[in-house]
Amino acid sequence: MWRKVWILVVSAAVVIVLELSSSSYTHRVIDDYVASIDAVEEHVKAEDWRAAYDELEAMSAKWERSRATLEIWISHNEAETAACGMRDVRVYIQLTSADDCRVALETLRADLEHILHKNRLTAANLL
Repeated sequence: MWRKVWILVVSAAVVIVLELSSSSYTHRVIDDYVASIDAVEEHVKAEDWRAAYDELEAMSAKWERSRATLEIWISHNEAETAACGMRDVRVYIQLTSADDCRVALETLRADLEHILHKNRLTAANLL
């Protein structure tokens, strides 16, 4: 009997630690992307298209490096939606369309924040 209780306690502790570490990683990564979105947005406002493009490319490279890790606990659809959002922003930067670019940046920000909120530590996520 005590063995089963011990296994249950250890299992619960492992699940909580894994959830905390994945939540922490996701939060750190998404915060970094949101900061990059802010920087791209500032460059777009200033109509500095080269700097906006360079910042977006750096963000896309970071995304590709962290995507495989994130996809362990976020859905493939959420990751693909964010990747498509980055492609949309890239197109609008290349077209130098400030209004469309700002809309795409806000959509991308919302998609990334959705990932963050959906995967934060809650009792429902632990069960």
